[in-house]
Amino acid sequence: MTLGAIAQRMFNVDGQDVVCRFFSPEEDDGSYFCHYEIEWPEGVRSKRAGGVDGVQAVILAMQMAHTDFLVARNIDGRKIAWLNEQSLGLPIASIIRDWDRDNSF
Repeated sequence: MTLGAIAQRMFNVDGQDVVCRFFSPEEDDGSYFCHYEIEWPEGVRSKRAGGVDGVQAVILAMQMAHTDFLVARNIDGRKIAWLNEQSLGLPIASIIRDWDRDNSF
């Protein structure tokens, strides 16, 4: 695992392994931010999610990463799986729950 990452998950994107890492939330002026990165075949993309505490920041970062993967699947037409399944096993925002109907999270 990369230094500072608190969790990571390997996905299969178009036949290639792609890792998604989540980093420890950090406090900044009363809010908390959790960085995450996805190592797409085209290169690493990093983003961050903010919350009122560290737990919310991590959950929101996981939802954002899930959304990134679903956009790549549903809009860009990429084939994305986790453990050879369509469900990606990450928290999902309720507004896009139908994009990953097999998700039990």
